[in-house]
Amino acid sequence: MTGKVVAIDISRTAPALYAADSAHVVPRVDDEEFLPALSSVVKQEKIGLIIPTIDPELPLYSQLYQSFRDELGITIAVSSSAVVETCTDKYAFYSFLKSIGVPTPRTVFGIDLLKGADAELNFPLFVKPRSGFASVHTFKVDDEEELRFIIRKYPDLIVQQYIRGTEYTVDLLSDMEGTVLSIVPRQRIEVRAGEVTRSRTEKNAAIIECSGRIAEALGSRGPITLQCLLNEGTPCFFEVNPRVGGGLPASIAAGADTPGMLIRMTCRHRVRPVIGRFIENHYMLRYDDALYRTELLPGGVDIWREK
Repeated sequence: MTGKVVAIDISRTAPALYAADSAHVVPRVDDEEFLPALSSVVKQEKIGLIIPTIDPELPLYSQLYQSFRDELGITIAVSSSAVVETCTDKYAFYSFLKSIGVPTPRTVFGIDLLKGADAELNFPLFVKPRSGFASVHTFKVDDEEELRFIIRKYPDLIVQQYIRGTEYTVDLLSDMEGTVLSIVPRQRIEVRAGEVTRSRTEKNAAIIECSGRIAEALGSRGPITLQCLLNEGTPCFFEVNPRVGGGLPASIAAGADTPGMLIRMTCRHRVRPVIGRFIENHYMLRYDDALYRTELLPGGVDIWREK
């Protein structure tokens, strides 16, 4: 099976653009010119599979899923709009986990907590945006004074009971009909700016069983990335991203070939579940590297956070 990898980004300095076989700079996903630019790339490059990698683009790709599949024969590795909405709203995901009986930290709205709406939460607490990514505006809070200061500054925060335990990320893949194909738990040994830099795969039966139950109840398709804390042998789930995670290369290196399975699905080949078929105690130890260029692709911005 032959093919090529095509990358798009709004930043002309994104390293992935220069590692791909072909690359294009496009407008931001919330720009009205993004969709025409995407359509142009799709036609020019004869794209068969799109794998979203960041949260802001998920709602649009979930809306495009059916039309791209039916009219263009293109598979987008993304869940339905309803699943994306549940997963990207952290309070909605908390409510979903409660509804299916999966252990999860007690969660309330920050503003409600300041009004005395919940007296059951004890310090320390963990606060984070209801919708957010890359660990932006996430804090461990040790007392009420600190909590009041943070919530007044960021009123959209939700507050969770702080759970102690070993943190895991779970790379999970389902087919386009929702059948779970692969589940790989990874212990997060070291994390920097929300991205794992050192991890270890582990065949933890409780995490694998619970992750599969969550995905089936959600009805997710394609990749999702779950996070949980293992406390005295019980996994306590608290977050999900309905896309591939930044640490996915660790699972791929351990034998869970998510890109290969997605490509086979796109080619309408049957893909059988391979749950548990990965190398255990497979460590990923990341380090920084650099790319050097005398010319950049035209257009775009130098830093992705620029407006």
